[in-house]
Amino acid sequence: MEVARELGRSLMAAVGFENETFRPPVGPRDRIIYPRRTNGQQPVGAKGPNRRASLLNETISQHLNYVRTTKYTVATWMPLSLFTQFKRFANVYFLLITILTWQSFSPKNPISQTGTFTMILLFTMFKEGYEDYLRHRQDCEENGRPVTVWDWQNRCWKDAVWESVRVGDLVVVKAVLGL
Repeated sequence: MEVARELGRSLMAAVGFENETFRPPVGPRDRIIYPRRTNGQQPVGAKGPNRRASLLNETISQHLNYVRTTKYTVATWMPLSLFTQFKRFANVYFLLITILTWQSFSPKNPISQTGTFTMILLFTMFKEGYEDYLRHRQDCEENGRPVTVWDWQNRCWKDAVWESVRVGDLVVVKAVLGL
């Protein structure tokens, strides 16, 4: 543990904070991740209006730490779900069979074939929508997890959520987070 504290002090001295009171909330199983200094080089993507100054990196991009694993939005759920379903050969085959049952030479009842095929498509669409909604809830839970971040302006640790963490922020990583 003392080696980690000494490493932290030497890193802070390299950044220029050797005289600052920099006491992170370090417990027996916590650690601090220090991002490396860029030595005057701008990181990739740091040009343009989406950048800010940092005391660790001269200029860093403001990439969001927001997690989004959903496939659909409310507006794109139905068309994308249908498009995804018709990528499967079996659904294209049953669509052709359904179209053929509506022809005059077909001995089958077209309503039963159309109803069955429509119900299968609707069931699969709603199943995919429900699974996507569950992914959205997990994303919101992950983005809202609390984290401790070093505030450079006030020179203290502050509580934040994961989606507000930016590139170059010092973050206390606790063992219970399960990274």
